[in-house]
Amino acid sequence: MLRNYIICLQCLFGYETNVMLVINNKGVGALFRLIQYVCWIQRAYQDTDSVISSVSTKVKGNILTNTSIEGVHVWDVPEYVIPPQGEKSFFVLTNVIPTPGQTQSKCPEIPSEVTKCESDSDCIEGHTEVHGNGVQTGHCVQYSDTIKTCEVHAWCPLENDTIIPK
Repeated sequence: MLRNYIICLQCLFGYETNVMLVINNKGVGALFRLIQYVCWIQRAYQDTDSVISSVSTKVKGNILTNTSIEGVHVWDVPEYVIPPQGEKSFFVLTNVIPTPGQTQSKCPEIPSEVTKCESDSDCIEGHTEVHGNGVQTGHCVQYSDTIKTCEVHAWCPLENDTIIPK
């Protein structure tokens, strides 16, 4: 017990000095000065980060358009405001491909190499094409007088993007 007391007193009242060691070596000296430069002068020990934030803009009001295809149409906010598509981006709606009378129903898919068919066996019920417009019903139906395509559950009639307004 007394021994522990003496050791504790020695720790409290003990004094140590730093020993300076000088190494005369150009490589070690250059490395020391490089580390000193990077850490203290360049402040490389400090870390910074860029700001991550977002800005949201609220749009209010309605827009009235009068086109030869759709006639008079009142646009509400959800129809003309499009959410941001990526970082540092800004989107302005400048053109619309109207599809009058569009409702959720069943209709022929737009013809392509993968959607053309001859019979119902060419269409897979529940299948969706990557570039398709809906979910196939399993039926092969007339698209035009000469072309048959797989029927899909989708917003019908499908958007016709062959005639794009200027």
